[in-house]
Amino acid sequence: MDYSEIYPQKVDALSTMELALTGLGNRTKALTNNIANVNTPGYQKQKVEFESELKKLIRNPEENSRLSDIPLERTHNKHLSNSVYEITDLVSNISSQSDARFGSGNGINIDQEMTELAKTGMRYKGVANMTKRYFDHMRSIVRGG
Repeated sequence: MDYSEIYPQKVDALSTMELALTGLGNRTKALTNNIANVNTPGYQKQKVEFESELKKLIRNPEENSRLSDIPLERTHNKHLSNSVYEITDLVSNISSQSDARFGSGNGINIDQEMTELAKTGMRYKGVANMTKRYFDHMRSIVRGG
């Protein structure tokens, strides 16, 4: 039986987890930059949003032009196919927001940034745990258990 018959979607669980981890990692970098520059006048707040694009890709992988397949030679019908996705296309450009109420007029609320950083860390840990369980499951299948 061919892998594509078992799992016909081009976006598989592992690719989705990889994209989520990359997006969450980029969000962490943006949040830590914001926190580090809370008192820097004129600093532009950074924000990374990727979830909506990831959801679109998962729901309609065939209709999304950002999906690019790199064909690999399959020497056995049990070999998995490979799809490569451009995470830079899925993570929207870092946008800047300004609000003169906070800090030095750069729009950064340290409490809000710290809360978002904690939430992002918990999400990252959750996806990392799902990835670990995925590999544990694959290891179990390979070992015949």
